[in-house]
Amino acid sequence: DFEKLGYSFENDKGTKWSLLNAANFGVPQKRERVILIGIKKVWKDVKIPEIQPTHFDPTSENQTDLSSKSLLAYVSVYDAIGDLPPIKPKITFTRIKKKDAIKKRNQGINSGKDKVELDKMRFTKHLSNIGRSGQHFFDFVRPNGYGYIDHHTARSQQLSDIKLFGLMKQGETAKDFKKRMPKVARELIRYDMLSFKDKYRRQKSDYPGTTVFAHLEKDGNRFIHPTQARTYTPREAARIQSFPDDFVFEGPMSKKFKQIGNAVPPRMAYVIAETIYNHLII
Repeated sequence: DFEKLGYSFENDKGTKWSLLNAANFGVPQKRERVILIGIKKVWKDVKIPEIQPTHFDPTSENQTDLSSKSLLAYVSVYDAIGDLPPIKPKITFTRIKKKDAIKKRNQGINSGKDKVELDKMRFTKHLSNIGRSGQHFFDFVRPNGYGYIDHHTARSQQLSDIKLFGLMKQGETAKDFKKRMPKVARELIRYDMLSFKDKYRRQKSDYPGTTVFAHLEKDGNRFIHPTQARTYTPREAARIQSFPDDFVFEGPMSKKFKQIGNAVPPRMAYVIAETIYNHLII
């Protein structure tokens, strides 16, 4: 339909679309999306530029060839969120009889606040512990002079889920955990394993995360923190999507998660826009 309106989509390879992985553009997330770029022929009749990766998978077989092209290694989950202060989830009343005891216990749990001042010493130490890829990532997501961390609050969890999260290994899904600890899995996992084998997933620290999606509005069980027994906070999800820290989301926590999950990763969008600008505008 767009071609009938006079738009061209073809690149030098003769294809009219690109399948891009966000991790290849400095986003700490394996997220594949089909990207269409069109330009009206009456304005400029040229081939559409290819979007060239800025990052590579250091675990790939041809990593030496890729690194020699001045590409940066993938940004890991730890790179992206390792500077954020540790917090714990409060316990929900689901399947809990002694609610007064839970209320009292929750009072001593630091589940985070919606806005806190940046711990500059912690942030500086984190920068010194990560490589060039992570430092380059923070050039994009951490604007100079912004002195706050927003939306770093933990979602409340069932006590059984908190126990499960703490027992899962990094990279494990519910299916993996059931194989490793079947008896404990039967006690802690309360859903149909035939339909939801990967409903729980603990993310890996040293690799980009799995695709962030809008279902985060409902629950975050596929985004369990690599080292803490809880699911991602909105700010952690925003970091995995490469949103700058001064981007403030509106509404209740569920709607913040929906906005974050539905978005195109800003870092990937930036590279696409920069490519179009350099090839078509200048």
